[in-house]
Amino acid sequence: MTGPVESLEESEQREIRDRVLRQYLPVWCASPSRPAPLDPSAFDSPDWSFLTPGLAHWFLIAIDERVVDVTSDGDFVRGSSFSEGIFEHGPKAVSPRSTKLRRESFFEIAAVGMLAVRYGWPLERLRFQSPRWAFDFLAYSDDAHREVVIAGEAKRLQHEAVALSASLEICGERGDHPEHHCTERPNHHKKYAELLELRPRIIWIVGPEAFAADLNLVFRVEEGSGGIVRLHRVDARELTFSSDSQAR
Repeated sequence: MTGPVESLEESEQREIRDRVLRQYLPVWCASPSRPAPLDPSAFDSPDWSFLTPGLAHWFLIAIDERVVDVTSDGDFVRGSSFSEGIFEHGPKAVSPRSTKLRRESFFEIAAVGMLAVRYGWPLERLRFQSPRWAFDFLAYSDDAHREVVIAGEAKRLQHEAVALSASLEICGERGDHPEHHCTERPNHHKKYAELLELRPRIIWIVGPEAFAADLNLVFRVEEGSGGIVRLHRVDARELTFSSDSQAR
């Protein structure tokens, strides 16, 4: 008698769990760049329910297609951009200090993998983290990283992704205004403020449904005077790279 055959989706989810526990975690804990030696056995056993089949698939593609490289410290990097970590420290008061998953990083890594492999973006035009750290990843129109085409933000829960899109629309309709006069969350206002600086053509807010059903929150950005910004919902095909992709 043989057991049930494992589906490809289940296989990819298991592959990620195995890599996290057997490869990435020990290296991350042993890295001399950490503030203190960390014990892999103090890893908080995570709830893996966030790791949907679609997310697992694109996370593996990002790594196996070398869109994203795993560093010697157990972090993830795209070219010369800032590294992205899938772990974070627990409370300092607990010894040994625990380690837990940073789940949103899986979404960021998978989204960059999707931009490169599905939507055809050259690797050298993709990076993690915007200059002011408001957005999780960027796609540029040029190799020198002067003009942003896509500003991307990852949210672990779909309702958080929807809430961010609503906040950006509210701030954009209001126009330029200081954070202390804003009705939206400070973190959401920060993204609106950097949106004015980056002037991307597209904003992509990545929630679970971006990988599960391609129900993407992709918006074309229309700029006006006085910090007025209007977001127009568009098809995910607008994320596709073309040789004449320009921020404006």
